[in-house]
Amino acid sequence: MLSILYLLVAAMALVPLSIRANDPNHWKLFPPTFKDIKDGTFPIAKTTNGSSDMILAKCPRIGYKHFKKDDGFETDESMNNLTFYISNNQIPVSWIPLMKGLSGSASINCGRVNIISGVNSLTFYKWSYNVIWGNALNAEEITIKEITDTKVHPTHPKCNTSRENTFIFTNAKEGGIVKVDPYPAKLKNPYVYQMFYYFKKPSESNNDITEEPCGIFKGYSDSPQIILLSHETFSTTAVSGKIVTINTEGTHETGKTFTVQLQLENNKEFYRGERIHLTKVRYLKGGQKFIENSTKMITSNFTIKGYELINIRYDYVGRFEKESISKMYYFGPSSADLKIDNVAVPYVKGEVTGQPNCSTYFMTVGYLQEIGYNGKKYARNTTQTKEKFEESGDLFYLKSNRERQTILECIYKTPGGTITTRTNFINGTKVSAGLDANGNPIYVIDVADHMLKNEINQLKRSWYKKLVDSCGKIGAISIIIGVFLLILLCLIVPLLVIYIRILGPCMKVRKYKSMYPNVYHFWESLTNESFEDYCNSIMDKKYLSDKVTNRKVIKKIEGGEEIDVGISDLFDSTLVACYKNMPKKIKAHCIYKDIENRKYILSDALTKDTIYSFWQMIYDEDIGTIIAVIYDKKTGGNNQASNKIFWPEDKGTYEDISIKLQSSIKTNILSVFGYKFQLSKKGGAPKTIKIYHVSNWKENDIPQSDLQFFNLYEEIFKSSKHKNFLIHSSQGTGSRVYMLTYYVCMYDAILSEKILENPLFVIKKIRDKRYGGNIGAYEFAYVIKCLVTTLFKNKILIDMEKRHVDFISSYDDFLYNYMTRQAKMDPKLIEFLSYVNIIDSAKIDEYKAVFDGIGLIPQKDHPIYFKRFIEAAMARVNRKTRYADIMCLDSTALTVKGKPKEDPESFIHANKFDYLTTDGRKRKLILCQAPLAHTRNDMLDMIFRYKVSTIVVLVKPEEAEHKWIPYFPLGNEVFDSDNYTVTKSSEKAVDKNHISESEYFLDGKRGEGRFKFTILHYRGWPDKTIPSEHMSIYALYKRIVNLGFDDYIAIHCSAGIGRTGTLALIMYLIDTVNSFPTFNPLARLLSIRQNRYGAVQKFNQFVFALLVVFEHFKKQIDMMDPGAYKKLYKMAQNAFKKEMN
Repeated sequence: MLSILYLLVAAMALVPLSIRANDPNHWKLFPPTFKDIKDGTFPIAKTTNGSSDMILAKCPRIGYKHFKKDDGFETDESMNNLTFYISNNQIPVSWIPLMKGLSGSASINCGRVNIISGVNSLTFYKWSYNVIWGNALNAEEITIKEITDTKVHPTHPKCNTSRENTFIFTNAKEGGIVKVDPYPAKLKNPYVYQMFYYFKKPSESNNDITEEPCGIFKGYSDSPQIILLSHETFSTTAVSGKIVTINTEGTHETGKTFTVQLQLENNKEFYRGERIHLTKVRYLKGGQKFIENSTKMITSNFTIKGYELINIRYDYVGRFEKESISKMYYFGPSSADLKIDNVAVPYVKGEVTGQPNCSTYFMTVGYLQEIGYNGKKYARNTTQTKEKFEESGDLFYLKSNRERQTILECIYKTPGGTITTRTNFINGTKVSAGLDANGNPIYVIDVADHMLKNEINQLKRSWYKKLVDSCGKIGAISIIIGVFLLILLCLIVPLLVIYIRILGPCMKVRKYKSMYPNVYHFWESLTNESFEDYCNSIMDKKYLSDKVTNRKVIKKIEGGEEIDVGISDLFDSTLVACYKNMPKKIKAHCIYKDIENRKYILSDALTKDTIYSFWQMIYDEDIGTIIAVIYDKKTGGNNQASNKIFWPEDKGTYEDISIKLQSSIKTNILSVFGYKFQLSKKGGAPKTIKIYHVSNWKENDIPQSDLQFFNLYEEIFKSSKHKNFLIHSSQGTGSRVYMLTYYVCMYDAILSEKILENPLFVIKKIRDKRYGGNIGAYEFAYVIKCLVTTLFKNKILIDMEKRHVDFISSYDDFLYNYMTRQAKMDPKLIEFLSYVNIIDSAKIDEYKAVFDGIGLIPQKDHPIYFKRFIEAAMARVNRKTRYADIMCLDSTALTVKGKPKEDPESFIHANKFDYLTTDGRKRKLILCQAPLAHTRNDMLDMIFRYKVSTIVVLVKPEEAEHKWIPYFPLGNEVFDSDNYTVTKSSEKAVDKNHISESEYFLDGKRGEGRFKFTILHYRGWPDKTIPSEHMSIYALYKRIVNLGFDDYIAIHCSAGIGRTGTLALIMYLIDTVNSFPTFNPLARLLSIRQNRYGAVQKFNQFVFALLVVFEHFKKQIDMMDPGAYKKLYKMAQNAFKKEMN
């Protein structure tokens, strides 16, 4: 180990000090006690303060001159070729990392110092240390837990040093200290609880012989899965509590060795060598029971003999949480209904022991379920069983048995099925067989009489001999021939029927395989792999849009923040032809053209400004059919949840386009209503369009039946000839629109294209033509189920191997977890928990694809919506806007100084956002910018005029110079503005959640009166990013809502949209969780941006807001699915990492 340790000397060789290498008196580099070296000086005993189990020890090296220039130093042999030599200005010492040993100490031999003690007299001393650690380590103050992957931080928050002045060491799992270089090399073979020790570069004035680390990172990661190698693989949808069955038949004597591993999804070795608890378990009715004193600790391998039930447990410790991860394994027979015939067992009638019986247990893996006797089954613990059998201890004895031969079947329930033992009990007599070595009589059981012997012998005779004895030889042969002919007849007739019934279908299958090769290639691929794996492939990178994955990320500065420009312009080449003529732009893309040359178009959602452009597109693009997936439930009392139906009930006019209802269309599709309209445009011929309203399909939901899509295709898509289709929802596109689109296009492509190796490439082509298109694994499973159903119902796909039954079973198994979680949902939070039940990484990717475009107002329309802001931003003196690129909507803007909105002096960069909460109370928010030095009076006027009783400040104090300026006294002084004075009445210091709370009095100088307000100052939100954890923001939310509902709450950061919008979104999502037909974070984001333009600047802020919402409802989420919150947390962390990259 030391040889590995000394390799690190080069990395930590001393920096130059004031003493030159060729000068004597190098003893000054060490403590004064080193000045006079004599016998007994070494080894030096050094005691550390116990803050770390790794330290640096200082050793001389070649060139060291203790007193005189002729003094010298020879490094120890183990270090001779490894010590780094310092030339010129560097001093002759080295720092060597040293690890605490098992005994609590560690020794190091630096080498031999040679000291001139007289004329030609040279004395040698072995320079060595014995470092002793204190009784207990106390490194908590400098240790921070951190997720460990392939990189480490170059610096440590506790060290306060630059990367160049920081040295990092770690102890390898396999032994030996290793220097860590965070750039550019990657960390090799990280492991759980790996410690990374950060040392400051030793200073010139440091003459101590040891140096302790200034900071420690302790590595951890997500909780692992327990995997039995060669029998299981890592799964993102692992079922908690399920007993895994492993075949160990034939291992009763030799045993079989298994290897267990703790795995992460992307790292199978991270938890290597960890201690795992293995406990034997007894299988009982109603549950399992751990067998006392059977637990043993393992790290990888264990051996099983025969049949056993075991529990494997690992105690996981994360950053804050602890969790016991366990999995139960049943090592049993290959058959689910194993039958075991035991040998004949003699017994003596009347004796208590040995009577015909069944044991209560079969080994530890089964409990007695039934007893078979005389062709009848006796269920355990029934009245009938108690009359026939007597329970004594762990045995059930047969009562009052007069038969000479008794056959009992003991049927045991096991985790994998049943095991049945069949035992033949034979009545006998006890006879003497002599004496044993101690003179005690020996008894054996013999057959009771000759009749019984004859019966036993008859049992042993072959059936042929019995038949000859009974019927004679000729009669026996005749009977055998007759039975053979009967069997032959029974075989031939069914074979003929099977031959006739199978031959035709086989020929038909062969014909269809040549007609539809893509269909059967798809079916073969689908049924030859795990259905779960096939569904999860929808998120595979190779099926994502190349335009998105290969795009160059473009950033821009907005309000002092660096943000993504967005991706919607990547798909402008597939915009519909009439896009350039639209007065108000609505992005619509042609994403597919089917075998009948019909186009499939997907568009953004309608707004009141784009309704004319929408109908213009319908007319110009010759769209004949619109499928509108719009859930029509009305919530009342909440204007944001108004009906999203966009077509008129009778007729309507939009500039030069008029639309008139001609008739309703009856459909045989559940909750689908059809309408036929005439569309007219001045100067053009009238056109007919059909609108089909899919009215009962909620966001975040999966239709109950696959016939829903099948009937939509048969009645609408199949029958609509020569006209183009538009598929959309009230949100434009989303998972529901893409699910239906993928289904229709995949069905068309699989039948029409000459070669289609994988229908997923149809999805990829669609994703290459419009942003978004990400759906979850459960949603894709439904699409595949509908596609298969359509192929079978249209008799294109014929199954001769019963694969269809297996496929349906796989689909049901896959959706079982989804349906189970639905059944456990809190009735008060059905819509929110339905959202949690469906969300996965694909949903997050879909959000990211559309995030930047939500609520976006075209540049040319800015003078309409931001008139007051533009005038204020153009002011040459006393400009009232902090950033020229952060717009402020006129429609929700506030005014100050009592002046009308037409007066430029009334402008303040602030917007109102009022809404009703789920319980019907009104929440009033003001989202604003931090004031400038000359607009602080405006800020105070807004507080006074709008009765703002709570202000939430989200900027850190150190940002004050360029991001904000205080408008209230920081100490006990009085803050004075043109019209107001502010005095502090009370203050609560910054708490563990980075929140301070202060109360102030605001007094008008013109007799307006006094107003009291509270400032909650959150100091933990770093500039240009998100907080490192979410619990402090959740604590801030709870502080805010506890202050009451009556008055306005103002929130501001610097620009008033990023951090401010994120906190507002958190409050809005929690407050209105039950106010809308579905829980839709994008729709709520749109509402905020329609009040505060550009709110929530970055996508990681949006995901962060969701994480806080999940935290608020964690109890209900855990009740639905104990693993769901953990999955959501991991998903959010992955999204944050993507944003950082």
